[in-house]
Amino acid sequence: MNNNVTDLLTKLVSNNIVYDENSSITYSQLVNSTKELDKVFDHKDKDSIQCVHITIQNDINTTRLILYLLTKGINFYIGSGSMCYQGTPYFCDMILSSEATRHRNLVADYQLTENLNHVKTNSLNPSRGYVIFSTSGSTGAPKYVVYKSGNLVANALKISERLGLKKNKKILVPVPIGHMYGFGVGVLPAILRGASLSLIGKNNVIKLYDYLQRFKPNITLLTPTVCKMLITLSKNIDTNTLYITAGDKISEEAYNQFESKFGELINLYGCTELGAIATSDNIKSKRLKGILTPLDGISIKLDQYSKGEIYCKHDCGFEGYIDQNGERIFAKPKDTEWFRTKDLGISQGTNQFKILGRIDHCINRLGFLVSFQEIETAIKDLFIDIDQIIVVFHSDDSMKNGRLIAFCSPGDIQVQRRIDIKSICREKLPSHLVPDDFCFMKKLPCLSNGKPDRLLLKNQTKYCYGKHRYKSS
Repeated sequence: MNNNVTDLLTKLVSNNIVYDENSSITYSQLVNSTKELDKVFDHKDKDSIQCVHITIQNDINTTRLILYLLTKGINFYIGSGSMCYQGTPYFCDMILSSEATRHRNLVADYQLTENLNHVKTNSLNPSRGYVIFSTSGSTGAPKYVVYKSGNLVANALKISERLGLKKNKKILVPVPIGHMYGFGVGVLPAILRGASLSLIGKNNVIKLYDYLQRFKPNITLLTPTVCKMLITLSKNIDTNTLYITAGDKISEEAYNQFESKFGELINLYGCTELGAIATSDNIKSKRLKGILTPLDGISIKLDQYSKGEIYCKHDCGFEGYIDQNGERIFAKPKDTEWFRTKDLGISQGTNQFKILGRIDHCINRLGFLVSFQEIETAIKDLFIDIDQIIVVFHSDDSMKNGRLIAFCSPGDIQVQRRIDIKSICREKLPSHLVPDDFCFMKKLPCLSNGKPDRLLLKNQTKYCYGKHRYKSS
């Protein structure tokens, strides 16, 4: 499998450019400079290294490291900046770091050191070309997802084919490349196609606006939060780019506002275990409704006829999970089996579907199977000026059936209008989509990976019964 990776990467000799915030380098120079990394490893037997921990940053150095480790077939763990609180896993025997420098394209800044807490494992054979990602799910408990590099490449080629990414294109990646979205949809497809690539670290909307104007990308990766921030931007963006977003669904009103100002926006559905799975349809009316079509070679089914948990059969997904000691937790399903995504979906006709939310964030209510995301989206559609809304279920011994509580970051909504929100929801929405209570907080808590911390909110539901609780009479 590694030979295939090497063959693809050695075709990168071109004058297209990789940019970061401090420097730039052509692919030809980048490929040639990776050879200098042999000097960093010259005192080590590369074929005996179990796994290297690299801390990922959105810069040229990281791109060089990815190229080198992929072509050499060295197992490596991607420890992104947001996940560094976990430290170096015990299954890594080496740590590869670089000192801060004004000349980021200098290979001499790298240092390879031994991990003193290393534990030998039979799960990670050296020189197998494994790439390992962290995932915390919604609980914050770390586990590690193991990929064969060949499968990562195959998935990256699928998404680049869907997006029409070629050597003459330019892709802007302002999202962290230590997560599967930035890595598998942004950096790796750009590298494999030899497309010009621009990386932004510590992104903000002003910096993004500047890059859109100067770099003029054909494809730009965004998050839903950044999409909403761009909508409020008074400036026009003069660029013809396809915008991609992944994560929470954007309301139809916000979707329309974004596309009227900036151009086509498609949603991407995927996960750490499988990479990219599906994207929005190219018909605007379907995009607005969040209708998704799987990539080539990927099959989707629901555990009920039209609405239920989504199962996926993916020909280039992960190998399995390991823990911090490198012990296998469980392997991926066999090629003939289906992977449980733990997402709730609804069929939209042949080979198309919509995401309704996480299956563990669902509840049977008034005879309906309702996802919290359905409720969140319905309320956002009514109140676009609410910055964020997260619904949790609260139950204790004093309650017969429990209560749904909507935690809101109110934005510019005035206090009197907050009081009216519940009555407006009762008037405009079906009963099963109306929360029992609303709780307004200046900022909702998040996990280190950016996902809302639902567990913390659930544990703080008593906060709703104080002065910040607003309930209609």
